[in-house]
Amino acid sequence: MRTKFWLLLALAAILLPGRTATARVWTSSNGEHRIEAELVGFDAERVRLKKRDDGKIVVVPLDQLGESDQKWIAELVARQAAAKAVLEKRGFRISSDGLQVPEELELKNGLRDLPPLKKAVLDADRKLESARKQVDDNRGAVEKLIEANRQLNAQLAMIRPTQITLNNKLVAAIQANKAQIVLTQEQGKKLEKQVETARGEAAQTRATFLEAVGKLRTLVVDIIAKYEESAKEDDVAAAVAAMNEALPGTYVLGESRTLAASIRELEKLQEHIDSDSIPLRSVAGRLVVSAVINDKHNYDMIVDAGSSLVVLPLAIAGQCGIEVKESDQNARLAHADGKIVLGKVVTISSLQVGRFTAKEVKCVVLGIDALNAQPLLGKSFLEKFQYEVDAQKCTLTLIEVAPEAKPPAP
Repeated sequence: MRTKFWLLLALAAILLPGRTATARVWTSSNGEHRIEAELVGFDAERVRLKKRDDGKIVVVPLDQLGESDQKWIAELVARQAAAKAVLEKRGFRISSDGLQVPEELELKNGLRDLPPLKKAVLDADRKLESARKQVDDNRGAVEKLIEANRQLNAQLAMIRPTQITLNNKLVAAIQANKAQIVLTQEQGKKLEKQVETARGEAAQTRATFLEAVGKLRTLVVDIIAKYEESAKEDDVAAAVAAMNEALPGTYVLGESRTLAASIRELEKLQEHIDSDSIPLRSVAGRLVVSAVINDKHNYDMIVDAGSSLVVLPLAIAGQCGIEVKESDQNARLAHADGKIVLGKVVTISSLQVGRFTAKEVKCVVLGIDALNAQPLLGKSFLEKFQYEVDAQKCTLTLIEVAPEAKPPAP
């Protein structure tokens, strides 16, 4: 019995971090001393008590406590051991920071993977900026050569016919400049291809980073939902109450300090990545952006300012939990080839691109005859912001506006 008692005490040393409990009267084993104090922690050999009168911490060996106090601790530890078993069976992990679900470990591991992904984004952005500068410098060099030829041609027009040597010198300079212009323009074409490559790499690394962030955001939503659902279970709620019997508030079914720190870290890692100007990827001549549907589903969508509504194929809508009813409004969409495709108008709870999230977005879900259609990011999302699509730079610029303000057409 005594061995089991000490094992339970060792367990309690893990379960009870140093937090404040309700004060009670403690009695020494010989009955000569009594103090009113709060239990702030204990291990297999001693208890730590905070005196009610002066707030001082005293450490008392367990064997110097009265029999009733030792019994109270033993019963407390037994109740908490039973509660711990219930919580662990439900998938909770018990730590000094409180309760944790397994997904929180996955969240922490995911956060460790983000810094190199963020570095890749920043490196790719710098590479793209460098490539753009080379193109700008090249164009500037061409303009200077063209201007030089204008001046040379002006001089050539003003010389006298007898100035043959000067004429030949000017003509030679003009021809040399023309050759240099052609050469510089050819170099410019190569540099522009490098920009396209760098732009694609920048967009891809950003999409990879944002996809990883989106998964972690989804994980946070799932973790919080799991806590909320668990709080509705009577046995879980009773187990948490038992865990908090000695030190109230230590264990909660919700955002722990560790989870709060993980969320803050996630937000910090997104700094300098989310911006008003969102890089797009050029795929088969269409501009594509990564989007998050209903807080947790990541898909590439074609940016189509010509489409009045967001468009989703039926399969993607189903994967996102978007319900399509027979009673929903019918929609008819015309393809570029003139083919008419039927669909239903529904509402997406949320749609996020970059750092911009729109709520209650109208969307057309296509029928089974368009299963291979690509998702379109149309005006029902875009017009919730001031927006500009720059096909040359492959960017989508979004600016949030006041609810009463109407975004001007781009």
